[in-house]
Amino acid sequence: MNVREISQLEKRYYKLLLIVGTYQSGKTVSLKKYAEKLHCSIRNLNYEISKKMIDIPPDERDIHIDSVIGGLIPDNNQPLIIDNIEILFSPDFQTNPLQILKRISRTHVVISSWPGSYSDGRLVHGDINDDEYFIAKGAEIEDIEIYSLPENG
Repeated sequence: MNVREISQLEKRYYKLLLIVGTYQSGKTVSLKKYAEKLHCSIRNLNYEISKKMIDIPPDERDIHIDSVIGGLIPDNNQPLIIDNIEILFSPDFQTNPLQILKRISRTHVVISSWPGSYSDGRLVHGDINDDEYFIAKGAEIEDIEIYSLPENG
């Protein structure tokens, strides 16, 4: 997806582009290329959420997650580019990571890494036996842009 295609995201209901890939498949490299072309920075979501939620009791963290991520949106109308989103899958938050990203992308272009895979119309994170396992399909992923990286980057 090039810069012109990213500008087309602004016209969509969900202005969300997911860069999907497994560990070391090139997600961060892809995000760096977008950040360079769009002249914006990449935010490390694991770090940002951990830093802002350290003093919030664990049983209250899920209600603060949207405002923490929303606070990362640039003031200059540039896309929000986020990497390292694994914290969203933590059972401690009891949230739907895709719904969080979709909500934020209703008002702002969001380009995010997605650790996992996308095939046969299924967006997956983790293994079925993991506490962090997540799967989305059908209407859940219908209105978002997904770019799946090959296994070897």
